[in-house]
Amino acid sequence: MLSKHHSDNYSANVVKMVSKLRAFKSRNISRLYPLLSSLKYSKPKSHWTHEFRGGRERKDYVVLIFLSYKGWQRVTPSGELEDMELHSVRNDPHMLLDYLNYRHDDTSKDWYFLMDFDLEYKDWTGVTKTLASAMPTKSAILRILRGATRKGGSGLIHVGAHCMYQQPGTSHLNVQGRNTVYFEISNGQTHAKPTTYFISSDGQRVAGKEFHACLSDGPDMGRHETLTLSLDMCNAGAYLKDVLSLSCLNTTTSDPTTAVEQIRSRKQLILISSSQVGQSASTIRNPAGYEGEFGAGMSLLIKFLSENPSASPIEVIRHLNDICSKRKEEHMRQSPCIASRYPVKGALRLLPGLTAMPQSGLVETCRWTAMGSRVNTTALLRIPITPPP
Repeated sequence: MLSKHHSDNYSANVVKMVSKLRAFKSRNISRLYPLLSSLKYSKPKSHWTHEFRGGRERKDYVVLIFLSYKGWQRVTPSGELEDMELHSVRNDPHMLLDYLNYRHDDTSKDWYFLMDFDLEYKDWTGVTKTLASAMPTKSAILRILRGATRKGGSGLIHVGAHCMYQQPGTSHLNVQGRNTVYFEISNGQTHAKPTTYFISSDGQRVAGKEFHACLSDGPDMGRHETLTLSLDMCNAGAYLKDVLSLSCLNTTTSDPTTAVEQIRSRKQLILISSSQVGQSASTIRNPAGYEGEFGAGMSLLIKFLSENPSASPIEVIRHLNDICSKRKEEHMRQSPCIASRYPVKGALRLLPGLTAMPQSGLVETCRWTAMGSRVNTTALLRIPITPPP
C-alpha cells in the first residue's frame, strides 16, 4: 500500500501529465486546422467491376478454360485414329480478352486461366506477357470453379474444349512420346441414357453435374449477381440439360421461365451454347480483322456485341442463327442458343456494365494463325466509349 506522501505525489504527477497532453493536443490541432479546412474532399467513383451490390462489396471474376489437345489422337468406334487438336482454341483467347478489356495488372476483377498451352498476350496498354495459367486437369477445373464463384460477384465462365455425347463408360490416355492417344471403354449399358462431358487435359470426363455443383448456385446467392456461362464446344446444348431448366430463347420467342429454377437460386444465370446435341462447334476464318481460325459461335458473338452493344438476347441469337444454321457445308451448321433463369432485361452483357473499350478504341495485339505462327495485327472494334457509372 502507498503512503499518503507517495499517494499525493503520484496524483500530482498524473494531473501534470494530463494537463500537458491537453495542451499539446490543443496547440497542434490549432496549427493543423487551417490546413485541413482548405483541403477538398472528392468521393471516389466506384468501378463497374468492383462495386456495391445489394449492400455488399462484390468483385467480378472471369474463368477461361481452353483445351487445344495438341498431339492428341482419338480412337474412333471403328478403331481408326482421329486427330483431336483444336487449332481455333489457341486463337480464341485473344479475341475474347480484347473484348473484355483485359489488362495484365488489372486487380479490379479476379482472372483465372486454365489452358493446355502457353499464351503470350499484348494488352491494350501495350504490355506483353505470358499469361499465368494452370493446366486444365479435372481437379484443377473443379477447384478453381469453386474458389472463383463462392466469393460472390458476377462472373463469366467460358469453355472451349471437346464435348462428347456418349454412352456411359470410362476415358483413358495412352501417352506415346509426344503423341497422346485418347480412347473410351463403354460400360456395356447399351440402353443407358448418353452422358455429356468435356475432356480435361488429364483425359478425365468433366460432366455437367460435376461442373454445375461447383458454381455456388444455391438459394443463398444474391439476386444482384449474374453468372454467364459460355460454352463453345460440340454438343454444348446438352451439357447442362440434365441439371438446369432454363428459359431458352429462339429466333422469335422464349420459353416460359420455370419456377423450379427461380426457387433454386436468386442469382441470374445466362447460358450461351454454340451448338446443340449432335452438332459440331465449327470454325470461321479471319473474323473482324483477326487473322486465323476461330470458333464460329464465340467469334460471331463477340463481333456482333462489339458492333451492337445495345442488342437484346433475341437480336443476338437471331443474328447468330442466321449465319451459323445456313452455312454451305452441312456438317458445319450449328444452332446457337441463349437461355436464362430470369428474363434478361435490356442488352446482353457477358459481364455487367461491359460496354466500352479503352479510350483509344484501338487494340494492337500479338495473334496466332491456325498453324501457330505469330502475326501483328491491329483491330478496331466499334464500341461506344461509355464512362463507368
